[in-house]
Amino acid sequence: MFKDSFKKVSITASAMIIFSLVASAALSVSYFLTKTPIEESDARAKRMFLNQVVPSNLYDNNLVEDTISVEPNPLIGNKKNIDNLVRKH
Repeated sequence: MFKDSFKKVSITASAMIIFSLVASAALSVSYFLTKTPIEESDARAKRMFLNQVVPSNLYDNNLVEDTISVEPNPLIGNKKNIDNLVRKH
């Protein structure tokens, strides 16, 4: 009886381990396949929103990648420490 129970538990545990490994592999593949398109889409959306606020003739840098670090400060109300930098050379 103990051997039958142990065999059933072993089969169930093995099936769960295999399922977990396959699911993890599938999630990893989907993450790496979608990471770049999602980042490009986010950058494109951010550029569109920034262009609504700052006309394109007022800057010549990449607003998405050209950033400065601003420490969080309760006096100015910022919670993130990265802000976009608009500059014209």
